[in-house]
Amino acid sequence: MQTTHGAQTSNRLFEIVDDGIVFKPESNRDAKYGRLEIDNLSSDMDGMFPRQAEWTKFTNKVDNDGGSYILSYYLGGKKNLKGDIGYCMIERQNWYDDVCTLTFKEPIKMVVGGFRNKDGEWEHIIEEVDYLVGEIAYEWFYSKRLRTGRASSIEIYLNIKDYGKKIVQDVQSERTAVWLLEEYDQWFSSTSRVTLGVFTSKEKAIIRMKENYGDAELYECGTGQWKSDEKSLGIQICEVELDKFEEL
Repeated sequence: MQTTHGAQTSNRLFEIVDDGIVFKPESNRDAKYGRLEIDNLSSDMDGMFPRQAEWTKFTNKVDNDGGSYILSYYLGGKKNLKGDIGYCMIERQNWYDDVCTLTFKEPIKMVVGGFRNKDGEWEHIIEEVDYLVGEIAYEWFYSKRLRTGRASSIEIYLNIKDYGKKIVQDVQSERTAVWLLEEYDQWFSSTSRVTLGVFTSKEKAIIRMKENYGDAELYECGTGQWKSDEKSLGIQICEVELDKFEEL
């Protein structure tokens, strides 16, 4: 958690990502944690709506299907459930959903609260977040220049329902077993057992065995006995659960 009263803030997606400005959600009664402005589209945007008919089609679709069509528009089709829109990744569960998750390629800084310090200055409480979950919302805007009665632009928002930071677990904490490389005689007597190494993967154990014990017979736990009686020394590779390792 960070606190600061001098940070520049914005609720616009492109400023937050491109310029690294701290995200301060805009208050909105329909949004639990405020809202993010995703985009602002207008009928006269170069290259996007070159003909009035295309803008008309877009507005009709939004009027009919709401936020689910807006998601389909960004994802390139209603059958697409996730995609990269440049500033972040978008994912939804079903084609008709207007609820989605925005996942940022790099964590952003977000204002999650605040307080007045002893000098009476307002301090923002800032956290790094990786994702926002919310519902797509929008507002139409009209221009007196257009006499069709149709909106001239649309502002698109994410009404935030949840946010957070992905938990990246340490590989070591995820590991549940280790591989032992051990030396045995042909009859697997307990007195001949010598541990040659402990490894985090079977592949690493085999590489070490080949490097240092290339002439030995390799035996893997549970797969059978010696392949021949020609050698008196063998190397066993065996997987052992971590909670049992200390018992060995």
